[in-house]
Amino acid sequence: MADWSYVAMALFGVVSLWPIGFGLLNVVPWFKDEHETCFVYRRQGGAWDGEDEFVGVDRTFVPFSVVCRWGDGYRQQLVVDWLNPTVAVIVGLFGAALLTAVISAVARRRG
Repeated sequence: MADWSYVAMALFGVVSLWPIGFGLLNVVPWFKDEHETCFVYRRQGGAWDGEDEFVGVDRTFVPFSVVCRWGDGYRQQLVVDWLNPTVAVIVGLFGAALLTAVISAVARRRG
């Protein structure tokens, strides 16, 4: 393996962990107060009189999602839109790189 490939793999590893870590920070409940965050987003959303009941937060890990629910049917996604496609691309690239490495290793042993 060329020396530059180790540097490329290390950089790719760092770049790939950043959005995944960012997503987990948005999904894991003990990293922030969802209740306060939901109220902040709701106030920024426009004409809200503060009267509607806060129902709760729905959270999923795959795909990364945190949704605030209100009694009047209002829903607010707290995870940024670009996160899930970015994680999907990174996982796909990692899978392709892993597959290429395995095929290359098998070809070297045979050859």
